[in-house]
Amino acid sequence: MELLEGGQAADVKFAAFYADHEVATLVAEEFFRVHGVGSLPICAEAEGGVQQAVRMLKRAEHELCQTGVVVHQELYDLLCMSGMVSRQSVSQLLDATRSAVAEFVPHSKLSPTERSCLDHVQALVQLVWVEY
Repeated sequence: MELLEGGQAADVKFAAFYADHEVATLVAEEFFRVHGVGSLPICAEAEGGVQQAVRMLKRAEHELCQTGVVVHQELYDLLCMSGMVSRQSVSQLLDATRSAVAEFVPHSKLSPTERSCLDHVQALVQLVWVEY
């Protein structure tokens, strides 16, 4: 794992080419065990360099509320091969999140079931957060 995270060793240059899905899954499981389940691997090469990757890292942590981890191309390829990581760039993820942002819906347009659900959520929030 250390060799993959460093990305400089010749032993890992073609790791994704020689690895199969099972190996990629084991590497991904170890990556998420070390960095946390909600971590977001950010490939410096795919984002256009280290400076851009660092900017994307900060945006991901702020806008997506995920811990970003800058990784090298070899590790990123293995993580994508496992199926646990999307090949989308961080900017694509941010754009998708922005387009999925909820819009304001007037209370009068809600169905009785939706109003009941909303009232229930409000009551739960008031139990946890008294100032609400």
